[in-house]
Amino acid sequence: MTKEGFTNGYALIIGVGDDLPDTIKDAKKVHQTIIDPERASYPSDQVVLLLEKEATNDQVLAAIQQLKNKIQQDHNTQATVLVYYSGHGGLDRNAPDSPFYFLTNGYDTRDYSGTCLEGAVFSQALSQLPAQKMIILLDCCYAGQLKTKAGREDEEDEPRSFDLQQDNQKMVNILDQGTGRVIIASSTANQVSYIGNQGLSIFTEVLAEALSGKNTAKAEAHVSFSDVWGHIGKEVSKRAQELYQQAQDPVINAQDVTFFYLCQNQMEEVVEVPKVFILNDPADNSFLEDLDKQLAGMARRGKISKWNTNQIVAGSSISGTLDRELQEAQIIVLLVSADYLASDRCYDIQEKAINLGKRILPVIIRHCLYEDDDYINEHAKIPQQNGVVTPVAAWEHQDSAMAQIAGHIRALAQELKA
Repeated sequence: MTKEGFTNGYALIIGVGDDLPDTIKDAKKVHQTIIDPERASYPSDQVVLLLEKEATNDQVLAAIQQLKNKIQQDHNTQATVLVYYSGHGGLDRNAPDSPFYFLTNGYDTRDYSGTCLEGAVFSQALSQLPAQKMIILLDCCYAGQLKTKAGREDEEDEPRSFDLQQDNQKMVNILDQGTGRVIIASSTANQVSYIGNQGLSIFTEVLAEALSGKNTAKAEAHVSFSDVWGHIGKEVSKRAQELYQQAQDPVINAQDVTFFYLCQNQMEEVVEVPKVFILNDPADNSFLEDLDKQLAGMARRGKISKWNTNQIVAGSSISGTLDRELQEAQIIVLLVSADYLASDRCYDIQEKAINLGKRILPVIIRHCLYEDDDYINEHAKIPQQNGVVTPVAAWEHQDSAMAQIAGHIRALAQELKA
């Protein structure tokens, strides 16, 4: 079923070609996935594709300007930009300060600065895009042989020797300028980006799957950048090992980047066992334990699964675990108290849940001024005594209040499975 397109999505897709013909196929696959209304669903007039002879230094910079003009013409203040580059990249070790270059089509190893796109210039050009969020996907490695003569076999002078050193971490660092940028490279320095079973690079193969919602819960309307990274980070290394018994480990830089959507998710909603995410401040753990007992029977019989923040494993990424569990959950239960309202963490998770369009059930646990939170005030309906919302702590028999709350959760779960 086709859903409304991802109208905030803009993209620049580059397949350099030249001595790496597979980059053309990879770029075409990403382009196809991006504009497919049954997949990522970007409007086609908001996507620029540069292949082979079109993927020159000047045309890449012109395409960025084209995207900038389009975003401004659309007056889109919520624009998300996806940039995909498939080709060579590396440090020119013969030049002062060893600048990093992306080798565009028609590059000449004797004149990197004149025929290639310097990383700092590329980064600065991307900074001019009026986009709230940006993801840069780089499928390049030291694999493949650089031309030594730029295709001019009649040239008498000997060209420079092979002097471009791949350094994906340096590449990521150069591009990590400005706010709201996520940069993902296909491998670490000195690793090969391998070809997969589909004739595409493994990185692009997995990326296309992720953009199609492969790692996203079917109930979600959108794919987030964390969904994409979750699939890439796990599958690329796994497939390289299975096919070649070699390491290929993608690199990411997403420091200080908040959660954001990347494209549409066209997977149909099929909820077999609804997952319940219970959010509370640690001061209310006793109430969490009481509710957990009320839900135990449903969970044991497979009618729901449940999760709370006390289940975070020591040593794991707290933010990554929270994002994953929040993505996977269908029902979010808020145990509201003064401590909850004072907690920045609870507020941040609540806002993410709202933005994700989750089914949220605010429950008033202890007396507090919950009316000052507009969302909770509007949606808090339980527990009730004689038709009036009454905090659990105020009930003479708190088990009755918790049973009422569990009953509402059961009703929501049954509705999801209907």
